[in-house]
Amino acid sequence: DEAFALVDRRASPLLSKAKTAGRRKDFERYLAREADLPMYLSQGRALPEAEGTEARDGVLRGVATSGGTITGTARIVKSVDGIGTVTQGDILVTNATDPGWTPVFMVISGLVLETGGMLAHGSMISREYGLPAVQVANAMRLIPDGATITVDGNRGTVQIHQD
Repeated sequence: DEAFALVDRRASPLLSKAKTAGRRKDFERYLAREADLPMYLSQGRALPEAEGTEARDGVLRGVATSGGTITGTARIVKSVDGIGTVTQGDILVTNATDPGWTPVFMVISGLVLETGGMLAHGSMISREYGLPAVQVANAMRLIPDGATITVDGNRGTVQIHQD
């Protein structure tokens, strides 16, 4: 609607330019994993996130994407550039993976993704490697880096242990 209004001269070109610049800045912050933007919008307002993802008694509920259970150290990695911080046996916690992430699957013991579901790259590779995997919205924000966690890829839960 905004584009049509601009073409039909019903909208201010200066306002449209300012909106575009602001949205581009938000998108760049989102790509750099620096912004905590809403997952979904409807009529310009944030929709509530998927139910069941907040921690209850230290347990996050999500979607089981690869079976098995593992306890280990959570390693929060925002982009493929950070996979060098992952050590043998860590549980990778990230937004999403693509083929560039594949080498890290030989090092990790489990996976927590924020997006993607059963057909996500990370979910499928986890099943191939026999690694437990769960999808939990906002996992990188909810799970502290270095925390001891248990990933239950059968029930779709991530338990955060108090050290």
